[in-house]
Amino acid sequence: MKNVALLVTLLLLCSFSALIALEEEAGLSLSVPPEIGDEFRSLFQAGKYAEAEALYLKACKDPDVNWLTILKMKQGKVEEGMESLKKEITQAKSPDERNVAIRRAVGLANAISPELGIKLLDEFGKELETDIGVVCFRARYHLLRGEFDKAETLVMDVLNQSSQLSGKKLANAENVMGMMVAELYAQGHTKEALEFFALLEEKYPKFRLDPGRQLLWARIAVQDDRGMEALKKIDWVMETFPDYCKDNPDVVLLDKAQAYEAVGDIAESKKLLDEFVSLAQKNPKYRGYLPMVEAKLLQYRQREEAIQLQRETMEKAMKNPYDLSEEKLAQFEKSPLEKPPRWLGLRIFTMILGIGMICYAFYRLRNKQ
Repeated sequence: MKNVALLVTLLLLCSFSALIALEEEAGLSLSVPPEIGDEFRSLFQAGKYAEAEALYLKACKDPDVNWLTILKMKQGKVEEGMESLKKEITQAKSPDERNVAIRRAVGLANAISPELGIKLLDEFGKELETDIGVVCFRARYHLLRGEFDKAETLVMDVLNQSSQLSGKKLANAENVMGMMVAELYAQGHTKEALEFFALLEEKYPKFRLDPGRQLLWARIAVQDDRGMEALKKIDWVMETFPDYCKDNPDVVLLDKAQAYEAVGDIAESKKLLDEFVSLAQKNPKYRGYLPMVEAKLLQYRQREEAIQLQRETMEKAMKNPYDLSEEKLAQFEKSPLEKPPRWLGLRIFTMILGIGMICYAFYRLRNKQ
């Protein structure tokens, strides 16, 4: 039941933060003059790239080639932008400068399309194939394409190197490993997600101390028909990480409601969702989930109404199995000796049984003769 949008957001954040790490290592800074910042941002977000480019060129005496490349590619001038990136790589004067140019080019191309980033890596990045940032980039690429076997091989390489990593490289590796679990879950591969999560906990104990990832485990367990285990995990998180749960009451309420639904305790699930509605009404921060929660509560109400209607129909059928009119039913209740039509069926059954017994008797008599 957990909002799919939340998972998508998680994946995008993982991908974005890892990409930023790759760009920052390359010294990439995509800033614009403060005096045009708001206007430029509005034009860019509205997809008015040509106007954004004109504004940028007008305001900057020394325009950043990175921004110009992005703006050109966003306008559909992909080949022009790619040639600009390739030119910067080939004109590098040292191996270090070339590596920086490759990283920058991959980051910019990926902003347009992951396929373009991979294309540049295949053409120019052979010397970076063992670099943790590049390995993570390729792993994310395969994950988003659903190529889990290829991604797993790369992620295992990241996992084996994680003990030697620190800083941004370690954060990048953590994001990719977490993304592996989340993407498997998003694609419906719950058993594989739980197996990989267990491997991460074994080789990378930090995952055990991350309440967000532990709640993700509970979410996946629910989808794998392990609702009771999910409830125990959520209770453990609430007990072990009270500050996190206090800061994220929406996540805890929704995950626990989902787990209770999975074990068939609809009343408790409904109670938790009602608590969430009260929480969201007091704090606008949580209102994004209201449509989903209200839809689930409506589903519960409709289910209760259907059960009630079914109960009333059964009671009515037991009281009046032959659907007599109210007048005839009232007459029967006043004069129980006046037998309703159901006695006719009993008489016919008795007659058929009698005929059968007579036929059987004749059959036995004939055999004796």
